Parts: sequence; C-alpha cells; structure tokens
Amino acid sequence: MMDAALADKFIKKASSYTPYNINVMNEKGIIIASSDSSRVGSFHEIAYHIMSADKEMVEVVSSDHFQGGRIGINMALLHKKEKVGVVGVSGEPEEIRDAALLIKMSLETMLEYEAQNKKHYQQQSLKTRFIDGLLYQEEADSQGELTAVSEQLGYDALLPRIPILISFDRQTDAYKLLETARGKQLFGFQDIGAVTRNNNIIIFKSLREQKELPGQYERAIQDFLERFGPIVEEWHIGCSYYVGSVQERYCYYRKGFQHCVWLKEYCRKRKEGIFFFYDYVGEYMRDMIPVIELNRIFDTLCRQLEPEMKDFIVEMVETLHRNNYNLNISSKELYIHKNTLIFRYNKIKHLFQVNPIQSMADREFLSWLALYLRKNR
Repeated sequence: MMDAALADKFIKKASSYTPYNINVMNEKGIIIASSDSSRVGSFHEIAYHIMSADKEMVEVVSSDHFQGGRIGINMALLHKKEKVGVVGVSGEPEEIRDAALLIKMSLETMLEYEAQNKKHYQQQSLKTRFIDGLLYQEEADSQGELTAVSEQLGYDALLPRIPILISFDRQTDAYKLLETARGKQLFGFQDIGAVTRNNNIIIFKSLREQKELPGQYERAIQDFLERFGPIVEEWHIGCSYYVGSVQERYCYYRKGFQHCVWLKEYCRKRKEGIFFFYDYVGEYMRDMIPVIELNRIFDTLCRQLEPEMKDFIVEMVETLHRNNYNLNISSKELYIHKNTLIFRYNKIKHLFQVNPIQSMADREFLSWLALYLRKNR
C-alpha cells in the first residue's frame, strides 16, 4: 500500500514545480500527504470510493457532494496493475487535466523505482545473511535455513561447488573488482561470489556436469581463472588463487572455505599462482595432528636445536618433500645453489643419521619432524 513518507517526499518535490494543491490518500481514503498540511489525517470520500469501487478516475466540478473533497481530479495510483492509493489535484478539471495526469505518472514512476530499490536491498540483505551462514556459522543449515534462503536467491542447493579464495598482494577494492567481473559476465547464475571479512574474494564455482568430477575439475577451474586473470591485470595488482574442496551440501561449505584459508597460510611464502587443496591433503592432515602429540614425540629430541637451525630444517625439508626430493627443483625454489642445498642436506643427514633420498621411512620421519618444528615456532 501507499507509504506516507514516500508520498510526503514526492509532494515536497512536486511543489517546487507546480502551483497546484496535491493530496495523496491511502486505501482507506485517509489523506496521508498534502500540499496543505492541515488536511493530513482527514477523510477523503472520493478516494475511498475509487479504492473500493471499479473506478480509476473521478473529476469533481462541485465540492458540495463529497466529504473532504474539493474541485479537481482524483486518480487511482497503480503498482503492478493494483490500486495502492489515490492522488488528487485541486483545480478546474479542464485546466489541470494534463498536469494531473503527469503528476500521477510521476508518482507511479517513483513508486516503481522505490519498489525496485527495496527489492534490491532485500536481495542484498538476504544474500549477506546467506554468505555469512555459509562461511562463518558453526551449525550452518542445521535446520535447512540456508537451503530456504538459497531458493529465494535462485541457487540450486544440489549442485556441487568448489570454493576459490582470491587473495591480493596489496589493498584492493574487492567489492568493485567483484562487480567488474560480474559485469563482464564471468560468473554463471549458479556461481556464488562474495567478499570475505579479510577483503578477499570467495567464489563457490558451480560444477554443472558430473564429468567435471573427480578428475576434470582442475581444468574447469583453470578455464574460469584464465578469464578472470585479465581483469586483475587491468587493475595492476597481483593475486593468488586457493582452490578448496568440492562440496554439495551447504552445511559443509564452511569447511571448504576453511580449506582455502588453510591453503593460503600454508603456501604464503610461495609465488603467486593457483594452488589446489587436493595437492596438499597429506600436509593438511598432518597439520590437524594436535601439537601436544607431536611434543611428546619430538620435544626432547629437538630441545638442543638453535632457533636458526629449526627454521632451516622446516624450510628445507618441506621444500624437498613437496618436490619429491628433487635437488634441482628444490634449490631453485629455495633460491640457493644446488651445492649449497647438498651441503645443508648432508648436515641434516649427519645430525639425525637419516638418508631420506633412499629411505621412505627416513623421509616420513623428517616430514613429521618439520611439522613439529613449524607448529612450535
């Protein structure tokens, strides 16, 4: 129905451009806004008849027959073909007809504009609640609330989606960047995109076809990011992409997002690029081991190590492990000469009496040792 504040706002603006007296009435025939403020709150019989009968316009040439009425034209205000109120313009009908129709059209246009703004705001508010639920609620969708909201937003709750966390190398207007990407139609209707509390972009990319799972999802993600990359280049910023675990139930989306956050932290010292969580599942599982368990195993063994040696072991062992103990690749990743890497490697071999290149058991030992040292930095 007609909003009094909106009607008053319109009349105040219209009064600057027209000398005519304007009244706006609600569905009960009560004047809710008027150029003559003394009339607000009074009953307007003609407006009541227009709202309750099959009429859309009444021209009054004499005010003697109607309560609260004056000479002029009264017209129904329509929104989506429904009567929402009445606007009246005082004056001789023949003289004011064109102006009255223009006032009616202007007010209806304003109603439509405000309705669209309200719908957009409600949609944004709804999506904000939805995103907060997906990313930050411990018991997300336990009662099916997110599923119900997603239906209002038009999302298919049954589609599998994979989260992509996009992190920038410096302060960036992530909201504007996300809108730019949307404007270039990079996102499908079923892709869920938002800005996180840390000003990163999170995208839950929908995987529409089962053939994209399990072996082909990386290609689908890379194809998407190849189209996203040029936008980032236009902004002259660097960024990294952290691809989490595929999920198909809203209650697990938070965990997929957390996998992205963990991956970002784990790969923080590496160059910009695309990092896939499934390439680091072993490291992630190791990281889930409680620190107290690792302490009971390695604390006494490592107590005499200097802090510098601990950092050296962590960096080198993790790099070697990641590259399957390939010395050439590892030396390049560590930005040191291969001979320097061999010297440091031999130092660790001698210190712990291990040979990880030849022994898988020694490799595992050093991997757990490096994890313990990293957790206790």
